[in-house]
Amino acid sequence: MCHTYMIKTISIIIGLALVLGIGCAKQEKSDAPPVCEVHHVPMRLVVTSSAIGWSGSDTSYMASASRLFPHVPSEVTSTNWAQKQVWVCDECIKARSEWEQSHK
Repeated sequence: MCHTYMIKTISIIIGLALVLGIGCAKQEKSDAPPVCEVHHVPMRLVVTSSAIGWSGSDTSYMASASRLFPHVPSEVTSTNWAQKQVWVCDECIKARSEWEQSHK
């Protein structure tokens, strides 16, 4: 009787370990795109020939950009720069456009 109980207990423990291990593996690997920390929406991957952000000297723009629209493609491009993939938030693009309209 004791031997049967021990085998059932070990089987349950092994089964739980397998189920929990598989669950953890699924949580670690995600094919979902990153989420914008400002707008809380999934971002999309784009190819650009320039860095993310803006390279001007307008400090009010730079302060607003980091707070309101951190994931926008740069409007400054150059054929000398290598192309790279960057994550872009469509809501950040809208927010930048609204900011630009209100600061003309």
